[in-house]
Amino acid sequence: MLHRFTLLTILLLALSLVACNGNDDDNDDSDDDNDDNDDDDDSSDDDDDDFNLPDGWRMELVDDNKAGQNNKIELLSNIQPIISYHYYNYEKHSRVPQIAQFLNNMWIITQISIDNAESSLCFLLDRFDNIHLGLENYGNPIKTLYTTNITGSWNTKTVAEIVRYGSSRIDMALNSQNKPYFIYEDDYTNEDSLFLSKWNGDSWNNEYLVKGDDPRIAIDSNDNFHIVYTLPDDNNYKDELFYLTNATGEWVTTKIDDTDDCEGEPGYSALSFSGHQIEIDDQDNIHLAYTVSFYKDVDSQSGWDGQTKYVEIGAGGKSAAIVENHTYLKGLALDGDSDPHLLLGKKEEDRYLLHVYSKSGSTWESINLGIESGDSDLEVDQDGYIHISFADLDDLDVPIALYYLTNRPL
Repeated sequence: MLHRFTLLTILLLALSLVACNGNDDDNDDSDDDNDDNDDDDDSSDDDDDDFNLPDGWRMELVDDNKAGQNNKIELLSNIQPIISYHYYNYEKHSRVPQIAQFLNNMWIITQISIDNAESSLCFLLDRFDNIHLGLENYGNPIKTLYTTNITGSWNTKTVAEIVRYGSSRIDMALNSQNKPYFIYEDDYTNEDSLFLSKWNGDSWNNEYLVKGDDPRIAIDSNDNFHIVYTLPDDNNYKDELFYLTNATGEWVTTKIDDTDDCEGEPGYSALSFSGHQIEIDDQDNIHLAYTVSFYKDVDSQSGWDGQTKYVEIGAGGKSAAIVENHTYLKGLALDGDSDPHLLLGKKEEDRYLLHVYSKSGSTWESINLGIESGDSDLEVDQDGYIHISFADLDDLDVPIALYYLTNRPL
């Protein structure tokens, strides 16, 4: 029997639509009648000539075909990067999910045959390096979809048909048996209702949990659920942030933060929480990071400022701290020692640049990547090196190209 990784490799090679050499620009300057896609640096190294990276970091071009929205990065068992993201099909005016994997010194691009994909894109690898994707198919109703290559070919199932007013809000986690679970929001039966969905072998069972918004989910080593979500206060105005778990055998909700308790710059008021991400370490401690949004004028939501917070929940209780002001969260990952690493957009004069913040003891150390913040994500390998997916954006926030960054030596 072929190893799962071998099956994955064969599948990606067979379905590949585009191959971009990660160390050369041969594909960048082709006469494709689309000058916006061409990289004019004529580099023969690692495609980072247009960026001023810190010492020890390198960058590779992954896909220059106006791709990279909603990118997520994971690491295969051999520490090779694999990235999921959206490509915008201008002919069909729809987003299409794609997978990029670095194989044989080339980036192999695989397109998943699902049109009208909404902005939510959940991406996980199981311990056999199988791919699990959660996404939404725009329509009436909106469909929450799950697709995987666990059998050697792509198999897509409808998790739920939902009605929702606003942006996409789904998340996915795998249990110890590599079974997928979804948390999603449905506005049809009750505004801002959160449902937990699991596959029973024949169909998806959808269980109502609580009233809430913008959920994230993680599963611990005992297959207990840990969910973070927001909820407007009684005046349906400012956010509160909640943590929900069944680790004690029943569902228990704890308030994590309240915008009324958040302090920013003088003259600014906190209004909402966003971008929250949750991870669980090998000791089943909970690591949570999120952005607090402040406004100079709350009523008009003008004069925005951000603040990143980090919370750890373990046997010793809960600890919370402000990581950095004038920032917003892009990614959270844990290293082999269970130390958190954050990818933040930080305000530098009149623009936001990507920074990596790594926790060492009780302090945070940061490094400025010198790149304007766009769609991006990070992972940390077993040796503590950082791996980042990053979409370069134009002035209208449309992706120009997808890149891979790392400080891991070749």
